[in-house]
Amino acid sequence: MKTKAFYIPILMLLNDVMISIPKPGMLILQPELTFESIRILGFSFAGAIRLFGMPLLILVILDSIEMRRLRKSVIPLLVPIVGLLGILVFQFLAIPRDAVPTHSTGVIRYISWALGFIALLSTLNVKNSVKVHHICAATLTTLFFLLIVQYPGVIANSGYSLTTIMQAYGSDTLKLDGIFAAANEDANGAMTLLPFFLAYTEQQSGIKKSLLRIFALTITPLMILFNGTRTALFIIYPLVLFLFYSNLSIKTLLKYLPVLITLGIIIRSVGATIAQTAFSSEAQGEGTFGWRVEKVWAPAFAYGSEISPFFGFGVRGWEYVCNHAGVLNASGECESPHNIYLWLFISWGLVGLVVHLLFLLLLLLYSFRLAKFPNREIAIYAKASFCSLIAYLFWASISNANIDVAWLILILIASSVAALSIVSHAQKLQKSLSQL
Repeated sequence: MKTKAFYIPILMLLNDVMISIPKPGMLILQPELTFESIRILGFSFAGAIRLFGMPLLILVILDSIEMRRLRKSVIPLLVPIVGLLGILVFQFLAIPRDAVPTHSTGVIRYISWALGFIALLSTLNVKNSVKVHHICAATLTTLFFLLIVQYPGVIANSGYSLTTIMQAYGSDTLKLDGIFAAANEDANGAMTLLPFFLAYTEQQSGIKKSLLRIFALTITPLMILFNGTRTALFIIYPLVLFLFYSNLSIKTLLKYLPVLITLGIIIRSVGATIAQTAFSSEAQGEGTFGWRVEKVWAPAFAYGSEISPFFGFGVRGWEYVCNHAGVLNASGECESPHNIYLWLFISWGLVGLVVHLLFLLLLLLYSFRLAKFPNREIAIYAKASFCSLIAYLFWASISNANIDVAWLILILIASSVAALSIVSHAQKLQKSLSQL
């Protein structure tokens, strides 16, 4: 294959992002419009495209191995993904027999994403890495913009007045959602994407830069306010701004760590007071932290630890455990985990959880190191990646970051980090040679 083989995985990734948005119809005020209702040969539209694209991805990987194109600087990022592929296949033998059918119906997407990431990184070189980074950054920036600008339409389509929306703030009686199909996912997804919009903003100049800053610093918090998700507004948003606009270094982080801990304690205590007063309707019954720990996390963790602790119950293991351990809400439906780490433990077991955490740690280390690189564009987008990963860690801890589009956002961030790593490595090498 020619050098342009990298277009195969990157275009498949972009296509996957598009078809994985839960409610794309919200952009034209048609919430019923989704891609999941379209079926091809018994598969969903998204599943069919993934299945038919997998042979192409395998060919790209085999060709890259044969041509020895793989760059050493990105090999550590591939290790967890190759490990994940092994886990997904081995689970057919390791998980309980009655969990295999559900595993087989959901595993295609994860294998496709893993193969796509491996194929993309195996084709990266100095020349196309710049293009890949620009494509990933532009996609993440566009997603953020779409999440924010849809909200006037979401409010108008809801049929509620602004007064009604604000009166319901902090309760579960009214929460607006857009293209990510849930208020929490909209808000936390926007916070994860925000740093790439900030990076794009800082690359501009003049009136354009000023207008984009106003958009990020005023319109964005307003969207989260109307959305009703408090953690994103009061914790993640200010933290992302602080990290992005500060001098990102170990010294800086250690310097401000006591301040951040103090603020966290204050926010937690104030939040508890607020929950008992203004948000008393949400502080009772289902949806509270205490209820989730007692009725969802504890029984699911206990069941997983006893029955299949190392390799879980497959990619749809959460549904399996919901039914077997009675993790159901008042309507008798499977209750969402609201914590991806527990979801990973149940779905992929302790081995899969460790692999995922290793991948996140590597991405944090790569992006943190690149944020100090002399090249301004590399440094600013590496800092954006680091901030996005921090926001993603919050999303993963408090909400359902296991939706398809959240996985794809993480893959886009990882692809951008890998591309920046290759470019920075080449620039370092060029500088060393010029000094000889």
